[in-house]
Amino acid sequence: MNEYAGAVLAAGTTHKTCCRYQAGAPHYRWLCRWRCPVKSTETMRVKIAKLLTVALVISCQANASRRTNCKCTAPAPGETTHQGGNEIVTFRERRNYKSVHGVVRDVNDEALADVLVEVFDHPEWIALNYPASRVEQHRIAACKTGPDGSFCFANIPSGKYELRASRDAAWNPSHTYIVVNPRSRRGARIGIRVQLTVGT
Repeated sequence: MNEYAGAVLAAGTTHKTCCRYQAGAPHYRWLCRWRCPVKSTETMRVKIAKLLTVALVISCQANASRRTNCKCTAPAPGETTHQGGNEIVTFRERRNYKSVHGVVRDVNDEALADVLVEVFDHPEWIALNYPASRVEQHRIAACKTGPDGSFCFANIPSGKYELRASRDAAWNPSHTYIVVNPRSRRGARIGIRVQLTVGT
């Protein structure tokens, strides 16, 4: 360490002096930063904030792209749940979701088109295992899956819902209990997998 460096350390560099010293003697960069802990902390905070902003933008772009690529269409006027099959198939998702989107597939993992997907309130009948007729439900949203089996609903508020999928008389309708929480840090961003089975 030369005399100039020792003199600066002994005197205790200020933020302003430290920055000038760092610029004039780059090989004492880390020494200078050690003498300016507050400035270094502020710099790190700025860098972290920028990284978080970039990550948020990328996430928003990915979500927007996912919604844009969704090929579901509006159901026909008056179209409601298709009664079919001879079984009541229910599922309960254990994770929370930030949004309601996904794909409907059959047991062979093939995407199913033209499936009516509906979102209803009051899904408790699924969790408590009693007939749906005991609950007065209201449909929140609905769409028909596209060729790739995809469905998506925008702006579904936080809450518990039934995600119902039905096709025609040959298929068993599917009833899935889901929890939506757009603000949850632990909420899943992945799509919801819905499975339809053929009636017997």
